[in-house]
Amino acid sequence: MPNFEYKSIIVSGKFRDDADLVHLDKNINSAAEKGWELVSTTAVAHNLWDHGKTSGIVLTFRRPIMVPDNT
Repeated sequence: MPNFEYKSIIVSGKFRDDADLVHLDKNINSAAEKGWELVSTTAVAHNLWDHGKTSGIVLTFRRPIMVPDNT
């Protein structure tokens, strides 16, 4: 039965133009090439005074790991 391992990365950017989106896509595709599946995204603001402006996105990935069946 597969279990999963997880990893999260923060991709910095304001995400207001295509360059930031290209950078985001490169991070997602790079992880996918290594078997990671994107399962969650969360926008973050690093500066308390940004009033809701995004300064990064946390990407959470998972991939299956096989656990030996001890039956």
